Amino acid sequence: MLRNYGFLPNYAFPSDTTLLTMFNQDKSKYYDNWRSSVIAIREFAPHNQVYFLGNKYNINRAMVKSEGGELNIDNIYICENCNEILIDSASSTSTSLIKCPICDAEIRLSSFKSSLRFPQMFSTSGPRITCDEESRQIKGYEITINYKHKKSKIVNYGITCDQNQIAKISYEHNGNIYMVNKGSRIKSKTTNEIELHSFNFCSACGQWLHDNEAGTHIEACPKGGSERHLQKDFWLFIDGIHDVVVFDFSLIGDFDPTSYYTTLKEAIIQSIMLTYNLEESEISSFLNPIPGKNEQSIVIFETEEGGTGVLKSLLNTSLDRFDKFIENLFRILHVKSLEPYEETMDACITACYNCLLRFRNQFEHNLLNRKIILPLINSLNNCKLEEISEVSKLNLREKLKNLKEKCDSELEKMVLDEILRQKLPLPDEAQKLFTDNDIPIATADFYYKQDRNEIYVFVDGPPHASDHVQEEDKEKRNKIESKGFSVIQLDFIDGNYRQDPTLIEKEVLIKLKPYLED
Repeated sequence: MLRNYGFLPNYAFPSDTTLLTMFNQDKSKYYDNWRSSVIAIREFAPHNQVYFLGNKYNINRAMVKSEGGELNIDNIYICENCNEILIDSASSTSTSLIKCPICDAEIRLSSFKSSLRFPQMFSTSGPRITCDEESRQIKGYEITINYKHKKSKIVNYGITCDQNQIAKISYEHNGNIYMVNKGSRIKSKTTNEIELHSFNFCSACGQWLHDNEAGTHIEACPKGGSERHLQKDFWLFIDGIHDVVVFDFSLIGDFDPTSYYTTLKEAIIQSIMLTYNLEESEISSFLNPIPGKNEQSIVIFETEEGGTGVLKSLLNTSLDRFDKFIENLFRILHVKSLEPYEETMDACITACYNCLLRFRNQFEHNLLNRKIILPLINSLNNCKLEEISEVSKLNLREKLKNLKEKCDSELEKMVLDEILRQKLPLPDEAQKLFTDNDIPIATADFYYKQDRNEIYVFVDGPPHASDHVQEEDKEKRNKIESKGFSVIQLDFIDGNYRQDPTLIEKEVLIKLKPYLED
């Protein structure tokens, strides 16, 4: 019964956690401290301090697997235009990518950064320092978060008032969240400006090194490390599977977009916390820019991997949770009534700790202003949440018809029918021409445009059976793959599909489906 209201036990779900082992000064005692990796990537980051049982512990070492001293390093690129995070892999590498797959912005290959998956951390107790001293030493960490969605898994909703849709919400169970810690924000002693310092590490002794230590560490390394053990100037990252909700609201009024959407984000996440009586550690949020628009998406995700059902419950139209969420938005923003408009006795001018301010958003306090989002929040009164379909059956039939009109053979049409029968996404285009520097290379029978990939599908019938044609096909398709894209060849050159149509089913199932399924 509690499942319907978003309350589920955590033991049924996997959880990505990070361990911090805390030693006293003489290492005679130690304590283990576990945190969700979403929280640990900030709280357990190198050179941070953790307070436990009256002692301060400095995070100074890590356990990182290495081969002969070489760390397992990934290369990561973060698009400056849309915040997309790209991780170097066999299908998308820093030498083949030339444009961002989300916004088509040009990628500077030099911007790929060495990055290490967040490891198990160690800390040692040390002397206490004053709050003022600690404040001068460190100003937090710069964290970049990205959500990689799968269109086929997303459920879309609309907030409608008087038959007008004023906002769009999408929900994905088990969406991919990536978080990158770029380093410490430290105040310069000379300029008094905040500077960003990425991480340095010695795999021989396992020590995290400050910038001024990295250059001379090898001489003093207690484990006799050499240059191959020293990794300088890199980021830390994690990725996990989380329930995700994305809110898309239009910018109402002539306000600064960053301030507007930051304020709206805080109002939404605090209303969810109030509606479900959540702690701050159970839910997180960030803003994602929308390419080509002066707007931003508000991304909310559960920090517990696998999901606890809260966000799913929020959008369950058979329950009243979304209505309660809207009511709490008014409460949080000091709105007592709308007709006539009246605010509560403790209403503040911009933001206070009774509405939007909290410890975890202290670096955003200067952006928060409840007054600039009140017109939008007031428009949500008496609105309805409705599930919407992105592609209707009519649109699907129309798309299939358009694709078949471009097909060069009956075999290609049979492949389309099989794709639809297996409930796979239809191609985005048929007879897609691939060019290299405006030079035509090959025409794919079908083409899929994915978030991080392009798929070129070739349906090879009997005309492709001769050796010289196959050699030409191979040369052309190798050029496509050299650009980091995927090439799929559906092989029907023997013509046996005419007698045994199940061969089409097998080819689509074995070769195409793995690229299209979740």
